[in-house]
Amino acid sequence: MPRSKNIVRMPEVESGSYDPNRPLLRNALLLHQVMHFQKIERERMTEGQASDYIRRMTALLHPRIVTAGETRGE
Repeated sequence: MPRSKNIVRMPEVESGSYDPNRPLLRNALLLHQVMHFQKIERERMTEGQASDYIRRMTALLHPRIVTAGETRGE
């Protein structure tokens, strides 16, 4: 397949304009893009996928503390 002639040149990112530790709430553009993708994801989600998503998010937001003698899978 031939390469496209439509090339979009991106400007260099200014120093300090990207902070990977900055809260997302302070960047409306990224926040709305994430919300848009989440909406699309929800609309196509099955009950099984929703269950898996809730399990994964709960594990991220509320990690279990592993006590002595336990393994991660317990």
